[in-house]
Amino acid sequence: TEFYIAQGLLDDSLLACLQQELPVVVRINKTRSCGDQIYEILSRKANWHEVSWFPGQCVFQCDPISFAEDESFKKWLSEQNKSYTIRFQEAVSLLPPLLLDLANPNLSVLDMCAAPGSKTLLCMESLSQAKQENYCLIANEVDARRCQRLLPLILRRACSTGVVITMGDARKFPVLFSQEKNSEGEINTKQFLFDRILADVPCSGDGTLRKNPEIWDTWSNEYALGLHCKQLRILQRGLHMLQENRTKRLYQPF
Repeated sequence: TEFYIAQGLLDDSLLACLQQELPVVVRINKTRSCGDQIYEILSRKANWHEVSWFPGQCVFQCDPISFAEDESFKKWLSEQNKSYTIRFQEAVSLLPPLLLDLANPNLSVLDMCAAPGSKTLLCMESLSQAKQENYCLIANEVDARRCQRLLPLILRRACSTGVVITMGDARKFPVLFSQEKNSEGEINTKQFLFDRILADVPCSGDGTLRKNPEIWDTWSNEYALGLHCKQLRILQRGLHMLQENRTKRLYQPF
C-alpha cells in the first residue's frame, strides 16, 4: 500500500473498499428465449439485486456470504451457467461493450487479449441483439492452452458465424488486407482496419486484490512497472489497426 499512498491514489475509503469481498454477479443471456423467466426468478430473490447502471435489465448481484449459504440456488445458477442462459461475470468486465458502442451496423471488432472470453462473448451478444448480420469479430489470445481449449468452449455457445479465433502475440498482430472492386471492375488491395478494438492487456494484478487478497503479500511496484512496456506496445499496435477517428473506441484497462 505504500506505493499507492505515495502516488496519492489510496485513501481510507478506497482501502476499505479493496478489503471487501467482491459481489457475485450474474448476467442473463437475453438472446435466449428463457431470459425473461430467469429475470423474474432473480427479481424474487431477496438477496439478489439488479445492477441498475447496466442497460437491459439483465445483471444481478449478491453478496458472497448469502450466495454460499443458499446451496440449492447456487446449484441452479451453476446449471444455468453451463447451459449458457446466464454467465457469472465480474461487474468490471461488463463495461467494454458499453464503451465500444456496438449498435452500429456491419462492424469489424478485434479483441486483442480475448481469454477467458467473457468480454468477447458479451460483445457477440451485443452485436446479435443489435440485429447485425454482417459483423466480424476476431478473438486473439497469446496463450496456447487458453486459446485452443477455453475460448472455443465459450464462443461456440453463441453459435455465431462471424467469429474467428486466432493465436498470437497482440504486440505483433499481423497486418490484414482486404480486396475491393472499383467502378471499373479492378481489384484494389488495401490494409484492413477495424471499427472497434478491445484490449484487456496483461495487468499487474493489483486490481484483483478484492478477489485474491493474498496478492497483498507478493505484489510489488517493480513487477507492475515491468509490465508497462508490454501494455504500451499492445496499445500502440491497436491504434495502428484502428480506423481513423475511432480512437475513442479503443478500450485499454491497465
